[in-house]
Amino acid sequence: MNATATNITLKTMGGAAAQGPWFTATFVPTLINRVADLVAAPFLYPQMVYILTPMLITLVLMEFYFGRYKDEELGWNTAVGHALVLIFVGIDLLKTVYPSVTPSTMATHVWMDLGRFSSGETISTIIAIAVLTYGFFLLIMDFFHWLPKGLAFFVSGTLQVDLLAYLAIVLVYTNNARVHPIALDGYTFLAAILLFLGLWGIFGFIHVLEPEKKDKRDWELLAKKRRQIMANDEEARTARPLADVSNDEVVAAGETESTVIVPVGEISALKERAPSPKK
Repeated sequence: MNATATNITLKTMGGAAAQGPWFTATFVPTLINRVADLVAAPFLYPQMVYILTPMLITLVLMEFYFGRYKDEELGWNTAVGHALVLIFVGIDLLKTVYPSVTPSTMATHVWMDLGRFSSGETISTIIAIAVLTYGFFLLIMDFFHWLPKGLAFFVSGTLQVDLLAYLAIVLVYTNNARVHPIALDGYTFLAAILLFLGLWGIFGFIHVLEPEKKDKRDWELLAKKRRQIMANDEEARTARPLADVSNDEVVAAGETESTVIVPVGEISALKERAPSPKK
């Protein structure tokens, strides 16, 4: 009798130990599976490869570029281009959700589906509209420089924009196929954060290993521009140091000469890197 009770107790304890706490028994495995689902989605749904391929190639090339030229930054024009990427992705997602709908009747179908929160099309429609809206928001903010420079370049960065577009594409395409759809829940949100941190760490490690390009041609062009200014200015014939040449003079000379113009935003940085003239 006691032996039987002991066996039952051991089996119960063993089952409880096998289940373990919720964090290790449920949360961690589900989160790992969700990350794996997001990564493996293009292989399971090859129809999304056509829109993902150019985006992923751009991401890798841009990360390698900024790893090689560490002194350069994103730029407002590139930020505007990234906003356009989100707009194009949003349009593609709407076309995926409504493949047989013409553009003239698209708004009607979107409005009807937004009123049915239980349908799979509704979730996909919300994601597509959200990406499209965010793309237009970034486009306006970056085009008119209405956001602080650091914040604008961060939210419009290549990794941030491409990862957001990737997640939206995966969610919409998998839900549209209705075969093992990926749910839009907290696990997906946390998996997206882990993907971002993982890619950020991988590219950061590559940037450390990648040799930096020390291009001296920039300050050489500025020195050439300085000599042109001095040749056309009688007061500058006393061989003013490079640091004494103002940005406005460089720009004015660039507007009248046929030589290469150094952008205003780079002049101060080039002056710091330029060597002092020999006496």
